[in-house]
Amino acid sequence: MDLLTLGWDDHFEHNFKLLVSTLPENKNLLPGRVAAVHLSLVRVLTEPGELELAVSGKLRDKIALNDLPEKWLTGIPAVGDWVVFDHDPANRSGTIKAILPRKNCFTRNRAGTLTEQQAMAANIDAVFIVGVLNDKLNFSRLERYLVSARNCGARPVIVLNKSDLCPDPAEKQKEAEQAANGIPVAVISAGLDRGLEKLWEYLPEGGTCVFVGSSGVGKSTIINRLTGTDSLATGELSDYKDQGRHITSSRNLFLLPNKRMVIDTPGLREMQLWAGGDGLSQTFEDIENLARSCRFNDCRHAGEPGCAVKSAIESGILNPSRYKSYQKMHRELAAHKKRQAMKNKITEHRSSQKKTRNGQRRETLEEE
Repeated sequence: MDLLTLGWDDHFEHNFKLLVSTLPENKNLLPGRVAAVHLSLVRVLTEPGELELAVSGKLRDKIALNDLPEKWLTGIPAVGDWVVFDHDPANRSGTIKAILPRKNCFTRNRAGTLTEQQAMAANIDAVFIVGVLNDKLNFSRLERYLVSARNCGARPVIVLNKSDLCPDPAEKQKEAEQAANGIPVAVISAGLDRGLEKLWEYLPEGGTCVFVGSSGVGKSTIINRLTGTDSLATGELSDYKDQGRHITSSRNLFLLPNKRMVIDTPGLREMQLWAGGDGLSQTFEDIENLARSCRFNDCRHAGEPGCAVKSAIESGILNPSRYKSYQKMHRELAAHKKRQAMKNKITEHRSSQKKTRNGQRRETLEEE
């Protein structure tokens, strides 16, 4: 299997050589790309072929302790990661020793009340945000995915699926383009195999994309069309939403016949944002530009005189639902930053206490 086809480039080559030079036994070390992560094994695409690899105990300890460089994030290895493993060719197996530094990563705050970053796809070039062309199309949810995609640094593209179920797909596309604020919008029907060729305009050969979206929007059907197989199960349409049932339960990377890679993800019921990057400012650049035109620098856009945001809403230039979406995410990220700062403070305090205790033990042993 050719590494270049899997997305290998100078960035990973450089970091691979640096890392291997620091490892004591490096004769059988090879790179590979993570295609799926299971409970005890990781499926990796490598030059010798597809392998099921274990994660070394040392690396597991580092992951558990979060003793890794910040750019590696937590919850690794993730689908799309490049790993370094000790190859055992006789048994077609091996052990993952390290993860190469990522170019980027699409993440969210893990569902629930925890402040914990969850890596969903690593080293990606494009994020295809999938929605269904029906009356239930949620533009606020699409905007939420856009913020995360821009935080990641990958190119976001909105994909409106099941155009055959929509009486006026052109009108829905126009609405989506207004919400996307300059982001490309592709209208397709995976069920009828229409329009999928448009997607390759946004992903070059050797590139990697990830499909994200709510449950039942047709991500698995799209990927089956792209791979030319039925490798992913799909759900039948439910009667009341024109959406398929939730089927995908894990993330997987697939190599396509046209030398591109695609990552499928489970449908998300929650897309909590992770604070980091300027995705919110990029996604809502129009609103932040308006805010800078307000008469008062500390304008709260709540009825103050000379408020450019309020004026834009009243004149129909700015959709009030778009502004509400911006406000909600702004508050969510501000609250998340506070929780994250508190968590970091507690972690630093515990680390300091541990160092103090270890120092006291050493002094006691020396005295004895």
